[in-house]
Amino acid sequence: MHKEFPAIERRHGFLSATGLKLIALAAMTIDHIAVYCFQFELVLQFREQLRLVGRIAAPLFLFCVVESVRHTKSRKKYLLRLYIAAVVTGTANLLAGELLHCSFGGILHSLVWAVVFILLTDGAVEKFRSREYGKALLNIVILLGIVALTDVLAAFPKLSSPPLSAVRYVLFSTLTGTEYSLVFVLTGVLMYFAPGKVAQGAIIALLGVVSLFASPGWPPVLEFIGAGQWTIVFAAPFIWLYNGQRGANLKYFFYLYYPLHQYALAAIAALGITLRT
Repeated sequence: MHKEFPAIERRHGFLSATGLKLIALAAMTIDHIAVYCFQFELVLQFREQLRLVGRIAAPLFLFCVVESVRHTKSRKKYLLRLYIAAVVTGTANLLAGELLHCSFGGILHSLVWAVVFILLTDGAVEKFRSREYGKALLNIVILLGIVALTDVLAAFPKLSSPPLSAVRYVLFSTLTGTEYSLVFVLTGVLMYFAPGKVAQGAIIALLGVVSLFASPGWPPVLEFIGAGQWTIVFAAPFIWLYNGQRGANLKYFFYLYYPLHQYALAAIAALGITLRT
């Protein structure tokens, strides 16, 4: 198991993991107001600024997931819980989308990918350190096999057309098609192996700086550091203020709020359009 960073570094901050999640939640809500309610004149006027504020949400959520992997009593149970949340949310997204005539994104599958990469990479590193090179190689083969399997399944014509495409959307996303892209997933791995919160925040800050030079023409695989993502740099100070504590146990609140607030905003937008017509 990867070593935790020094306790002295953890004490230098006042934000718990729950505090970070609440900040990410607020930023995400602001972002989604711009996504779903741009029909309102005031939102449309400040839409770009609202979306820039929302960019700090994804790296903060990723950081909290990395911390959860470090501290959970059972990594397998944590991964299973996160995957179940992704499947349930994906199902609800489809149903709500049909009702509200809207499509809803989902970062949970991206976080699942990040945890899968972390666990298998960490396992390979530990086996390599123990000079169990065969087992280390097996972990890498399993990881590459999972990636290849999702791509192969997605390539089947029957799985690419309704209604099976909806089932595939709910059960898994390909690594190349996941929200925020491969860069997001690999960022989670880098943060896990970083020596402490300062280094983890520096990784996000560096990616934000890289995003300053991004152009709209960058390929989808670089989505996390694409044009307009530069404000992820402002997630770094919040990470540096993390105190290493979990805080209040609100995990089910976060799982519920994530999809429900999107549906509420989409419903408000639909109601606004109806009233105007």
